[in-house]
Amino acid sequence: MKPQPTGSQIFLATLLCLTTLEASAIMAIRPAPAKEHQHDRRAPKIFNLTGHENSQIKFLTPDLQSSDIKSDNGQIALHPTGKDNYHALYASREHNGVQESAIRYVYFNGKPTGRSPSEITFLNKTDFEIIPDPLAREHWHYKAGDEIAFVIRFKNTPLALHPASLATSNASVLESLTDTQGRVVFVLPDDFAKTIPHARANEPGELLIHAKHADHGNRYATWLSSDYQVSPEHWQSTELGAMVVGGGFLFGAFVTGLGFKRRRKKGEK
Repeated sequence: MKPQPTGSQIFLATLLCLTTLEASAIMAIRPAPAKEHQHDRRAPKIFNLTGHENSQIKFLTPDLQSSDIKSDNGQIALHPTGKDNYHALYASREHNGVQESAIRYVYFNGKPTGRSPSEITFLNKTDFEIIPDPLAREHWHYKAGDEIAFVIRFKNTPLALHPASLATSNASVLESLTDTQGRVVFVLPDDFAKTIPHARANEPGELLIHAKHADHGNRYATWLSSDYQVSPEHWQSTELGAMVVGGGFLFGAFVTGLGFKRRRKKGEK
């Protein structure tokens, strides 16, 4: 019996479909496998950076304070900053003549900073960048079936009619073009093989947006990663159906009881 490929192997194989660059050129920031201690808000969040060789890694807090980060053979530990809201973890390098970058937005709880997430997303971090428009909020994750949008930008200028691709860890691949404002829209595929009728019981999937660009003989490639959740419609429709059936049963019992009372009063008269 042949061994089944892991989710990570499927994800990387899917990414290869999206780029003519060799496998070693793929950059992606993904969460490391969860451990029990990682559920502790005080524990660091662990990420793995694919394509970490010769990369420069930076960490940006919601109030736009930047710091350099070191990786341990591609593994990155992010400690809580005490600041509430989204932080940006991004890496860049030059590889085989291509300027590459990868970015992921990470949420930490802490003291409110009074800053909007759009400040950190639209801040110019690399020459070629994919910007969430808007970024998913803390309690509003990307979900299967959602329409999500991004801006493709080069040197602070949106790129019109520019190709972009989306790959998921569930082996889906989507391709699209930006509009005249540099904005591209994807509808997240409902590609989870199995779903459990409870939100927290379903493991999230991973998505990766990818784009390439060439300018005056220089080549660029960038990746933005995020998780996405199972659509709540999978269990909401079941719950709604149960409510409708239950409501219909109660309504039927009420009508039947009312009719019985009317017949009894009529017989008494």
